[in-house]
Amino acid sequence: MERSFDGLEPSFAMVRGVAVAWAETSRVLQLETSCEDPLTQLSTVAHLRHSLDALYRGAVRDDTTVSDRHGLLVVELHRQSGHALESTLHAVDVSVALRTAFPGDEVIAHLTPRRFCVLADRDRLDQPTMNLVSILLRRTFESPPPRVWLELLPAAAQDVTWVVDALTG
Repeated sequence: MERSFDGLEPSFAMVRGVAVAWAETSRVLQLETSCEDPLTQLSTVAHLRHSLDALYRGAVRDDTTVSDRHGLLVVELHRQSGHALESTLHAVDVSVALRTAFPGDEVIAHLTPRRFCVLADRDRLDQPTMNLVSILLRRTFESPPPRVWLELLPAAAQDVTWVVDALTG
């Protein structure tokens, strides 16, 4: 960058643009090679897919079905105008709420900038837990409150790809 200015100092806007581009690129690369976002502590979609694959392989081995024992609790924030920083702060708020309701080994993933999910045992996805999640989210996101629903997993492993694709699309 210094050579392109022939010894002159670049403008603040130029330096800022390069720094922001570098930070965004390095964050994307980190998310592609990691299973968790270090800022939000939310799992990546790749990690969610890996966890689902492991559940389905275990179900074949144990002659059980994943759909009877596991499910996805999905949270969707309403459209909000804002910057990437604001979106990240919302993700941190959702992460805190979901980790409060699910303090165990559940996979809590960031699917899209507005959508999140928890892969958990079906007995943890009961109405009192869903109510707790809704209350915790309403404290942070007043109006309109985030949408919360239970997504059932398919019986066949090959069909779970469609579910995750639909949630991330």
